Amino acid sequence: MDSSRPQLSNHGYLPRDGRDISCSQLYHALREVYNLSIPLTIVLVYGTFLILGKLSLSSPHLRFSDLHKLSQHNKVEHDASLVHANASPKDAKWAPTQVDPELLDQLMEHAEDAAKDHDGLTPTDFGKIRALRNRVALVNGPLSYPHRLLAWGESAFLIAVLGGPEERIRPEVLRAFVGEEKLPVEEGWVRPSKKVGLDTVNDIRKRVQNAQSDWEKAHLDSSPEA
Repeated sequence: MDSSRPQLSNHGYLPRDGRDISCSQLYHALREVYNLSIPLTIVLVYGTFLILGKLSLSSPHLRFSDLHKLSQHNKVEHDASLVHANASPKDAKWAPTQVDPELLDQLMEHAEDAAKDHDGLTPTDFGKIRALRNRVALVNGPLSYPHRLLAWGESAFLIAVLGGPEERIRPEVLRAFVGEEKLPVEEGWVRPSKKVGLDTVNDIRKRVQNAQSDWEKAHLDSSPEA
């Protein structure tokens, strides 16, 4: 779930240049800023190191030499990101790290519509968004199941930390977080008052996944994952 990490650097919770970041720094920043539970933070931090091939018994003091390594294609990063273009060519080692303006505009259209209809983006909305994004972005084949879990989990994480008790993300909060890569404090966001745990994120993830499946079943010509 790399969508939360540029914000931590941009606000000084991690080194602003994104370099030489210790496992401990990342762990404490995630817990402090987003009020994550210990188990969820361990999964996010050590899971990231494991996926990147950096976790081993011979490396007790784990560090990121550069946050840019999170953009290594088909590791933590995957095709069909909500606001980042696919890696090109498809076997490229690195994926784009800059927010794609067109993809951001598309996401914000969904957010504005959801805000008018029911006060913000919900898990059901993210299921539809993921289905539509996959339809366009996965013409060369579906994501692997682990990357599908990451994609659903990223949407769930956004809802859990940005959506408040009502699980609804307001457009201005979403734009600040994913578009401007900043913590949306000026937009009225506050740190979750209740600890965000594995069970919470997994429950939302299942609802996003089910909503995507329901949308695809209702539109049988939809995505490569249908």
